[in-house]
Amino acid sequence: MCRTSGTSAAKEAGAFSFSMLPPISLHPAHKSCDGRRHRDWQGHRRSSRHEEHPQHCLDDSGKYGYVTDVTDGSAGFVRLFDRSTLKLVTSIPTGAVPAAIVFDPVSKSVLVFNSRGRSVTVIDSATNQVTETILLPGRPSSAVGDGNGAIFVALPAPGEITRIDAAAKKVTSSWQLAPCTGPSGLAIDSVRHQLFTTCEDHKLVAVNADTGKVTEIADAPANAGDIDFDAKHNLLFVADPEGSLLIFRRDSPLKYSKLQRVKTDPGARTMIVSLKDAKAYLLTSKFGKNTETASEELQYRPTPIPGTFSVIVVGR
Repeated sequence: MCRTSGTSAAKEAGAFSFSMLPPISLHPAHKSCDGRRHRDWQGHRRSSRHEEHPQHCLDDSGKYGYVTDVTDGSAGFVRLFDRSTLKLVTSIPTGAVPAAIVFDPVSKSVLVFNSRGRSVTVIDSATNQVTETILLPGRPSSAVGDGNGAIFVALPAPGEITRIDAAAKKVTSSWQLAPCTGPSGLAIDSVRHQLFTTCEDHKLVAVNADTGKVTEIADAPANAGDIDFDAKHNLLFVADPEGSLLIFRRDSPLKYSKLQRVKTDPGARTMIVSLKDAKAYLLTSKFGKNTETASEELQYRPTPIPGTFSVIVVGR
């Protein structure tokens, strides 16, 4: 059964409320193999910046999936698996600490963004061989594709968003986002060529995906989690790991109003939004200290406690 928060009156008025699925026994090492980073087979969905969790994407053939593995923080791999059997096929070396991954349907390539390596590993999905390594001017955070060959990645330290041509395997633009500093989460409206990101200075901004023009649209929570945009319903969702979900409505191309703040649970920062019904799915669990032997890179990262993994569903 689901535990539901909210009243009938609120639901009748069109407000959002949440339900929470019971805790699931899930080994932490396999936590993100649940589809949270993937919207469709064409790679439009982004991969986020949470280095402590593996990221994944799926190709458009229906055959393979790709999961990042940061190992001990000194190296990195993408584990290729067969989607029909869920068995490991091979491991593909990447740069150190792969933190985001995107499949591009135009070039049929997988782009892996390496945080410590400050680079992008490009993999040909036909051969599953590395074809290029693209250097970046900073550690990458979230990445998103527009489905038409352009990949965008946030670089928090230099305060930039960089655009990559997946077919040409090169950087085509880099945009400073001032007054936004430390961009992290990243979402896209491919129809209107608009990117959205949250900033360390508690701003939520829109970025023109063609020109890089920045427009401040709202305040963002401190240490904001995932961000997602529902173009069908003109809704922008921002996860607040303190225990809420912010929902904004687009009133015009550059004007947004805060529609609602929905209570969730502390730590619920990982999110994806269903385009069919504007429901947001957030993941959380209780965390403890990593007691296993690990590098300094991994030693102090919060470790999910087995048996506490939960899914929160926010919808009307």
